[in-house]
Amino acid sequence: MNIESLRYFYDVVEFKSISKVAKNSHISQPALSHQLFKLEREFNGKLLERSNKGVEITQKGEVVYQYAKKILELYDLLHKEVNNEGIDKNRLDITNTSIYSNSIFLAIAGQFGSIFNNYNVNMNMEFINGEGLLINKKSDIIIGNEKLEDKNIKSEYVGSDKLVLISRKNMTKEELKESKIGLLDDKFTKEIEKKLKAEKVEVGLKSNSLSTILAFLESDNTYALVPYSDVRERVLKGELIVQNFGEYEIEYNLYISYRKDIDDKLRAKIRLLKEKLFKILK
Repeated sequence: MNIESLRYFYDVVEFKSISKVAKNSHISQPALSHQLFKLEREFNGKLLERSNKGVEITQKGEVVYQYAKKILELYDLLHKEVNNEGIDKNRLDITNTSIYSNSIFLAIAGQFGSIFNNYNVNMNMEFINGEGLLINKKSDIIIGNEKLEDKNIKSEYVGSDKLVLISRKNMTKEELKESKIGLLDDKFTKEIEKKLKAEKVEVGLKSNSLSTILAFLESDNTYALVPYSDVRERVLKGELIVQNFGEYEIEYNLYISYRKDIDDKLRAKIRLLKEKLFKILK
């Protein structure tokens, strides 16, 4: 069995998209599809159902997927051991997986040294499914907006934040519909866009950068939907105004996730991190 084909299959199941995996893996879609077909031939059956909406795993594919998680985890550990990459036992990878938790992640990052003393902390930002990062031991702690459901992972609720509608000046609802909105480009965006389209609101900008969104607000007749924690200080200073139209406020949760097999020492450190994150959200 080809490890590369197995990894591509695992990633496609995680992302539910051949095109995304092809892009992330720097491989053409036909080449990726060929790898998947090879794996299906090896197991003598269809592992994925393909359609215009994406891919869905079959019953046989689910069996292969569950074993793939274990095989890839062991393979990565073996690779590190053989190449002497596993010597740094005190390395700790902490990953932020959402644009919406980005400012919170950056706010707490300066305290990682004191919270995780005796660890060599490595910070990452990867806006993808954190479950695969934890299972394959590519990260030790995930901070994000998704509760991960894998049986080997613990996801703890930290607190909630909300998206708020902001602008440089007060606007009526009628004025909003005549203006352009800026959106952070994340998983919530598609649902938000459907609602805006139904109300005939024009999206003027989508970006994964908050600073780009705020720069967009310098133009006339613009507003944006952003996490309140990102702009709270500017709102309190009067630099930005929250438009109080309740239907545009969207609450979301923050979770901290980690593998259940961690030692008690690290578990205690994560509890301290959780307490500090909660204070930032208050």
